[in-house]
Amino acid sequence: MKKRVIALTVAVLTVSTFALAAPAPFISGSNYTWQNLQTPDLSQLNKDLSNNFLHPAPDLELNEKKTHLIIGQQNYELSRGLIAEIYGVCGVRTILKDHDKSASFFYGNDGEDIVAADFKTSFPQHKDLSLDAVFFQTANQFMGLSASSSLASKALVSIETSENLTTQAKGYLITAKYGDDTYPGGADLTLLYRYVEPGAVSDYSAFTDFDDSRGVRIQASYRFNDNLSITAYQDFARSLDNSIINRNSATLSWSF
Repeated sequence: MKKRVIALTVAVLTVSTFALAAPAPFISGSNYTWQNLQTPDLSQLNKDLSNNFLHPAPDLELNEKKTHLIIGQQNYELSRGLIAEIYGVCGVRTILKDHDKSASFFYGNDGEDIVAADFKTSFPQHKDLSLDAVFFQTANQFMGLSASSSLASKALVSIETSENLTTQAKGYLITAKYGDDTYPGGADLTLLYRYVEPGAVSDYSAFTDFDDSRGVRIQASYRFNDNLSITAYQDFARSLDNSIINRNSATLSWSF
């Protein structure tokens, strides 16, 4: 079954500079993006692992202890995505599960070799506490830790760290989210605070725009129906050299 997604994005990002004696530089501007994505047909499948394995990749359960092998194009989020969120990359992934513990290992190629590992432990009896340790390698090596917990119904708090082991750059992201926008009429509100040194996250991060910044993002989402939703955010942040960042975006998504 084919699925098309149309997204309209409005983003604000401008850069202006001033002398040291002047007020802090201000970042603003606009960018528009129109997307029309379509899942490829099964007829496109062939044996070329590096270019043509089809998403979603086949999932082979190897034994009763929930050992899975996935080969082909895949989506793979490390922890909550601060270090990396792999999307549509051809590779091989192994997932090992045992009750509340899991480990996954990934090797792929996206013009460069990608190696990733994620180790997770969950404690459902303690407000769904989850602990993660992740490793990611492209040209540089990254490592991070994260913890998340459901403090109340529809309320989630998490903290995630990232370190570039090659440059020693460090960063962290604290997220507080309330609500659920996965059903028609559902909405959520998210508050994010980050401190990210230059190069502390990879080019595959879900938050590449957080690189070299510190400050707050306020984000809200609302789902009108099964096929239509809107997400918007506003940044109140600065770069680490104290330039003001005033970035915002609104995205309307329609799937059919």
